[in-house]
Amino acid sequence: MAKRISGLAVTDVASLETHIDKVRGKARSWTLSAPDVRRIADLAEQRLEQMFVATTHRRGACVTARSAGPASTAYKYSVIGAEVVLRRAKDGWRMTDYSCCNVYPCTAERIRIEITPAQAEKSFDTMRRRLRVTVRSLVDSDFAAAA
Repeated sequence: MAKRISGLAVTDVASLETHIDKVRGKARSWTLSAPDVRRIADLAEQRLEQMFVATTHRRGACVTARSAGPASTAYKYSVIGAEVVLRRAKDGWRMTDYSCCNVYPCTAERIRIEITPAQAEKSFDTMRRRLRVTVRSLVDSDFAAAA
């Protein structure tokens, strides 16, 4: 039996907003809102598509995103930002963690995707099939005969 991934579905905006508001308190400017979380999930889905990870093999992929800092250098110190962790479930992306963190001026939003070795292998196989690439070993090649 597969392990169930808990968390809040990114499509459930009301639940996301309620949870996010409890965590971030009064901080609003550089934290992530529910629409931001949804945007990150959509971006992660696009990146997995670009990596040739089939929809059936995306379950278990993890995305960690950190909000951007102030664009102005007038801020000398860090401000309260947010870090969110999303995990891909069978029915879509789920937010498994949301926390406040320090972000510094002139830092861009960071999004990191983690996939399992099995997903990476299946991604490579799918890429080879779609691009019609054949991998030959040197033993079968003419290069081995020349050596």
